[in-house]
Amino acid sequence: MPDRSIKGILELFERQAEDELNLLSDTGPEFFSTPELIRLRGQWEVKSAFFYFFQKILLQIVASSPIWIVLAMLTFWLKWPILALLFVLLFPLSFLLYFVGLWWMHKVFRGRGHLDEVGRAIASELEKRSSQRHL
Repeated sequence: MPDRSIKGILELFERQAEDELNLLSDTGPEFFSTPELIRLRGQWEVKSAFFYFFQKILLQIVASSPIWIVLAMLTFWLKWPILALLFVLLFPLSFLLYFVGLWWMHKVFRGRGHLDEVGRAIASELEKRSSQRHL
């Protein structure tokens, strides 16, 4: 049962506000100062790099799944049934890991489109402020 006390609600708000990139996407970059936007751009670069790193790993996991079937057929042909069974079981496990990883990435990163939009918003706001300062 969710905590409906004032303390629980305040803790929920604090946890949600801790991710400033999500706060920026929800409110807009115009509510942040220029030094905050520069710091957030650095956070965005790190988060984006992690996103692409984890995406690459997940794609490698799911791309390796046909290899398990080939290895299972090979070990079955070589009359190694226990190893063949292990390889057969690794086939659905790689799909399960892939889908759990996708769910986790969506939960943590809110998706690639979200990250790209936050990056564009930060860049355009910094560019706009830079051009206004030079006028």
